[in-house]
Amino acid sequence: MSLNPSSFLNGAPRSEAKSAHASGLGTRMNHTGKQRNLQGLDTHGTPAEPVTSIPACDILELDPEERKVVLKQQACDHKTVGNELFKTKEFLDAIRRYEEALAICPEDENEDRAVFYSNIAACHMHLKEYERAVEQCTQALKCNPNYVRALSRRAMANERIGSWSSLSDALRDYRAVLKLSPGDEQAQKAVNILPKRIEEQQEKEKAEMIGKLKNLGNSFLGNFGLSLDNFAMDQDPATGGYSVNMRK
Repeated sequence: MSLNPSSFLNGAPRSEAKSAHASGLGTRMNHTGKQRNLQGLDTHGTPAEPVTSIPACDILELDPEERKVVLKQQACDHKTVGNELFKTKEFLDAIRRYEEALAICPEDENEDRAVFYSNIAACHMHLKEYERAVEQCTQALKCNPNYVRALSRRAMANERIGSWSSLSDALRDYRAVLKLSPGDEQAQKAVNILPKRIEEQQEKEKAEMIGKLKNLGNSFLGNFGLSLDNFAMDQDPATGGYSVNMRK
């Protein structure tokens, strides 16, 4: 007599498991006792009910295709719980759930994995951990280079960081968003505004760097009773280069 894999997935003896998929591959019992189709998952699956936990040793008894389906379903369940935690602003707990999803999600499920990484980035955004948000979005884009939400989220995180290089990266991402989604109003607005911000930030950072170098130079020249005020930096109009000359 053949067995439905649902009986195995809810704890049937392992000796019966190897033949289970022959009569009912793709179905299983959820915690209500009703069968659920494991093969009809949405790409970014959000099951209405949590999947019953299956011991790792039992999962190993499944054939590779069925194992992949079960692991993907469990990963999406972790994502669903993470989303609920996100809604209640329990961001650290949500991150843990998304990380659990990544830990069990098959490596070749790139679109799902991209979503998990992007959701972690969203949590870091709310925690004002913008550098970490950028890192997680970058991981998402390694999985799915055309993932518009991850591009937009990374751009926003870089805007919040606000450095010259970060703003430049944000502009690059917003331009990429517009190529993929030409009607994106937020991206278009950012593309119009950011060039001026980038220029202003570049000048600000340049002035700060010169100030630090000046302080460093003065600390050294002070040993000789001199300061940078004793020197002038003159630009050569022909070459654009600079020369340092001592003031008379």
